[in-house]
Amino acid sequence: MGESGVFVAGRRGERRTGDASDEIDQVGWQTLQFRGLGAGFSNEPTQYNEFLLGLLNDGSVLLDDIVVVENPGTAEARQLIQNGTFEADALGSEPATWRIIGTQHGSIVTDPDDANNHVLLLEATGPTEHMHNNA
Repeated sequence: MGESGVFVAGRRGERRTGDASDEIDQVGWQTLQFRGLGAGFSNEPTQYNEFLLGLLNDGSVLLDDIVVVENPGTAEARQLIQNGTFEADALGSEPATWRIIGTQHGSIVTDPDDANNHVLLLEATGPTEHMHNNA
């Protein structure tokens, strides 16, 4: 696999353990970017690719504009994420083409800053892991 860039926008993490504090008005959108070389392993699936994400503990986060590009900046650049903007999904539904399982749960909500924008509300009741409990 070629070089891949991962660009994830997340918003307003809210912890809900013990004495939960609502930090929703304290944090704005943050753009997170990572660029690195995708490396294959001998036990990787050959019929599909997955981008796994999840929360390390219980809580929630809003996600939008998720992009993974194979061979960025080249003529062979290819977007690997399906439905990373969530715009075609109905409010309250699970996002199309996403598999959110185990302790991680997701639904489409309205962006608190832009009523015309749909975002993924990812909520966790426990930690993520690579084989289960992920989005």
